[in-house]
Amino acid sequence: MTRLQEKKFTYEFAPGWEALKWDDTEFHRKRFSCSMGSSKGVDLIAFDKDDKVDTLWLIECKDFRPADDDQTIIDRCYEIPQKFKDSLAALVCARNDPHAPTKAFSRKALKKTQIRCALHWEFSFGNKKLFAIQSQVPNVQIKLKQQLKVADPRFLIGDQHQLSRVLPFTITET
Repeated sequence: MTRLQEKKFTYEFAPGWEALKWDDTEFHRKRFSCSMGSSKGVDLIAFDKDDKVDTLWLIECKDFRPADDDQTIIDRCYEIPQKFKDSLAALVCARNDPHAPTKAFSRKALKKTQIRCALHWEFSFGNKKLFAIQSQVPNVQIKLKQQLKVADPRFLIGDQHQLSRVLPFTITET
Protein backbone atom coordinates (compact mmCIF):
# COMPACT_ATOMS: atom_id res chain seq x y z
CA MET A 1 0.00 0.00 0.00
CA THR A 2 1.35 3.42 -0.97
CA ARG A 3 0.57 6.45 1.18
CA LEU A 4 1.57 9.96 0.22
CA GLN A 5 1.17 13.04 2.38
CA GLU A 6 0.36 16.34 0.65
CA LYS A 7 -0.42 19.31 2.84
CA LYS A 8 -3.02 18.12 5.40
CA PHE A 9 -4.13 15.13 3.34
CA THR A 10 -3.09 11.51 2.97
CA TYR A 11 -3.61 9.85 -0.39
CA GLU A 12 -3.77 6.08 -0.06
CA PHE A 13 -3.28 3.84 -3.08
CA ALA A 14 -4.05 0.12 -3.15
CA PRO A 15 -1.31 -2.49 -3.45
CA GLY A 16 -0.08 -2.65 -7.00
CA TRP A 17 -0.14 1.11 -7.51
CA GLU A 18 2.88 3.33 -8.06
CA ALA A 19 2.64 6.95 -6.97
CA LEU A 20 5.03 9.85 -6.54
CA LYS A 21 4.86 13.32 -5.12
CA TRP A 22 5.88 14.62 -8.52
CA ASP A 23 6.65 18.23 -7.66
CA ASP A 24 8.96 16.97 -4.87
CA THR A 25 11.07 14.76 -7.13
CA GLU A 26 14.64 15.82 -7.66
CA PHE A 27 14.05 15.64 -11.40
CA HIS A 28 11.24 18.18 -11.23
CA ARG A 29 12.88 20.53 -8.72
CA LYS A 30 16.50 20.49 -9.91
CA ARG A 31 16.41 19.54 -13.56
CA PHE A 32 13.12 20.16 -15.32
CA SER A 33 11.89 23.24 -13.48
CA CYS A 34 15.28 24.94 -13.67
CA SER A 35 15.87 24.23 -17.33
CA MET A 36 12.35 25.05 -18.47
CA GLY A 37 12.02 28.38 -16.67
CA SER A 38 8.84 28.71 -14.68
CA SER A 39 7.46 25.23 -15.17
CA LYS A 40 5.15 23.85 -12.50
CA GLY A 41 4.19 20.35 -11.51
CA VAL A 42 1.13 18.60 -10.15
CA ASP A 43 1.32 17.31 -6.61
CA LEU A 44 0.90 13.59 -7.39
CA ILE A 45 1.23 11.24 -10.33
CA ALA A 46 -0.07 7.70 -9.93
CA PHE A 47 -1.01 4.58 -11.86
CA ASP A 48 -1.90 0.95 -11.36
CA LYS A 49 1.07 -1.22 -12.33
CA ASP A 50 -1.29 -3.79 -13.87
CA ASP A 51 -0.81 -3.56 -17.65
CA LYS A 52 -4.55 -4.17 -18.15
CA VAL A 53 -5.36 -0.91 -16.33
CA ASP A 54 -4.43 1.80 -18.76
CA THR A 55 -4.95 4.99 -16.74
CA LEU A 56 -2.42 7.57 -15.60
CA TRP A 57 -3.65 9.92 -12.85
CA LEU A 58 -2.40 13.49 -12.43
CA ILE A 59 -3.61 14.95 -9.13
CA GLU A 60 -3.42 18.52 -7.83
CA CYS A 61 -4.30 19.38 -4.22
CA LYS A 62 -5.44 22.86 -3.16
CA ASP A 63 -6.60 23.71 0.34
CA PHE A 64 -8.24 27.14 0.26
CA ARG A 65 -9.53 26.98 3.83
CA PRO A 66 -6.67 29.06 5.20
CA ALA A 67 -8.05 31.78 2.92
CA ASP A 68 -6.09 34.13 0.77
CA ASP A 69 -7.84 37.05 -0.77
CA ASP A 70 -10.50 36.29 -3.40
CA GLN A 71 -8.38 37.18 -6.41
CA THR A 72 -5.41 35.10 -5.29
CA ILE A 73 -7.63 32.02 -5.06
CA ILE A 74 -9.04 32.59 -8.54
CA ASP A 75 -5.52 33.18 -9.95
CA ARG A 76 -4.23 29.99 -8.29
CA CYS A 77 -7.06 28.04 -9.92
CA TYR A 78 -6.11 29.33 -13.35
CA GLU A 79 -2.51 28.09 -12.89
CA ILE A 80 -3.75 24.52 -12.60
CA PRO A 81 -4.01 23.66 -16.35
CA GLN A 82 -0.38 24.76 -16.75
CA LYS A 83 0.63 22.36 -13.96
CA PHE A 84 -1.01 19.43 -15.78
CA LYS A 85 0.61 20.37 -19.09
CA ASP A 86 4.05 20.88 -17.55
CA SER A 87 3.82 17.58 -15.69
CA LEU A 88 3.06 15.65 -18.86
CA ALA A 89 6.01 17.31 -20.60
CA ALA A 90 8.22 16.54 -17.60
CA LEU A 91 7.24 12.86 -17.70
CA VAL A 92 8.39 12.67 -21.31
CA CYS A 93 11.73 14.28 -20.42
CA ALA A 94 12.18 12.16 -17.27
CA ARG A 95 12.18 8.92 -19.27
CA ASN A 96 15.86 9.71 -19.99
CA ASP A 97 16.73 10.89 -16.47
CA PRO A 98 19.96 9.42 -15.11
CA HIS A 99 18.23 8.84 -11.75
CA ALA A 100 16.99 5.27 -12.24
CA PRO A 101 13.79 5.37 -10.10
CA THR A 102 12.46 8.52 -11.81
CA LYS A 103 13.37 7.14 -15.20
CA ALA A 104 11.61 3.83 -14.51
CA PHE A 105 8.53 5.56 -13.07
CA SER A 106 8.16 7.89 -16.05
CA ARG A 107 8.65 5.09 -18.59
CA LYS A 108 5.93 3.00 -16.93
CA ALA A 109 3.64 6.04 -16.64
CA LEU A 110 4.04 6.89 -20.32
CA LYS A 111 2.86 3.40 -21.32
CA LYS A 112 -0.60 4.32 -20.01
CA THR A 113 -2.86 5.49 -22.81
CA GLN A 114 -5.61 7.19 -20.81
CA ILE A 115 -4.89 10.37 -18.86
CA ARG A 116 -7.11 11.37 -15.95
CA CYS A 117 -6.78 14.71 -14.21
CA ALA A 118 -8.18 15.37 -10.75
CA LEU A 119 -8.24 18.56 -8.74
CA HIS A 120 -8.76 17.99 -5.04
CA TRP A 121 -9.76 21.32 -3.55
CA GLU A 122 -11.10 22.24 -0.17
CA PHE A 123 -13.11 25.35 0.64
CA SER A 124 -14.77 26.59 3.81
CA PHE A 125 -17.44 29.00 2.72
CA GLY A 126 -18.17 30.06 6.29
CA ASN A 127 -15.09 32.28 6.01
CA LYS A 128 -16.15 35.78 4.88
CA LYS A 129 -13.29 36.04 2.39
CA LEU A 130 -14.22 32.76 0.74
CA PHE A 131 -17.96 33.37 0.81
CA ALA A 132 -17.40 36.12 -1.77
CA ILE A 133 -15.98 33.64 -4.29
CA GLN A 134 -18.54 30.89 -3.71
CA SER A 135 -20.59 32.19 -6.63
CA GLN A 136 -17.48 32.09 -8.83
CA VAL A 137 -16.64 28.44 -8.14
CA PRO A 138 -18.93 27.05 -10.89
CA ASN A 139 -17.34 29.44 -13.41
CA VAL A 140 -13.86 28.36 -12.34
CA GLN A 141 -14.90 24.69 -12.69
CA ILE A 142 -16.25 25.29 -16.20
CA LYS A 143 -13.11 27.16 -17.26
CA LEU A 144 -10.81 24.44 -15.88
CA LYS A 145 -12.79 21.70 -17.62
CA GLN A 146 -12.64 23.62 -20.91
CA GLN A 147 -8.88 24.08 -20.64
CA LEU A 148 -8.19 20.47 -19.67
CA LYS A 149 -10.65 18.65 -21.93
CA VAL A 150 -7.96 17.93 -24.53
CA ALA A 151 -6.08 15.84 -21.92
CA ASP A 152 -9.09 14.59 -19.97
CA PRO A 153 -12.65 15.32 -21.12
CA ARG A 154 -13.89 13.92 -17.79
CA PHE A 155 -11.66 16.11 -15.57
CA LEU A 156 -12.65 15.66 -11.90
CA ILE A 157 -12.96 18.47 -9.37
CA GLY A 158 -14.11 18.09 -5.79
CA ASP A 159 -13.34 17.97 -2.11
CA GLN A 160 -12.05 14.84 -0.36
CA HIS A 161 -15.54 13.42 0.16
CA GLN A 162 -16.70 13.98 -3.42
CA LEU A 163 -13.52 12.61 -4.98
CA SER A 164 -13.17 9.60 -2.66
CA ARG A 165 -16.47 8.28 -4.03
CA VAL A 166 -15.20 8.21 -7.64
CA LEU A 167 -11.41 7.87 -7.52
CA PRO A 168 -9.57 4.54 -7.39
CA PHE A 169 -7.75 5.69 -4.25
CA THR A 170 -8.74 7.34 -0.98
CA ILE A 171 -8.14 10.80 0.45
CA THR A 172 -8.24 11.47 4.19
CA GLU A 173 -7.46 14.56 6.21
CA THR A 174 -4.75 14.13 8.82
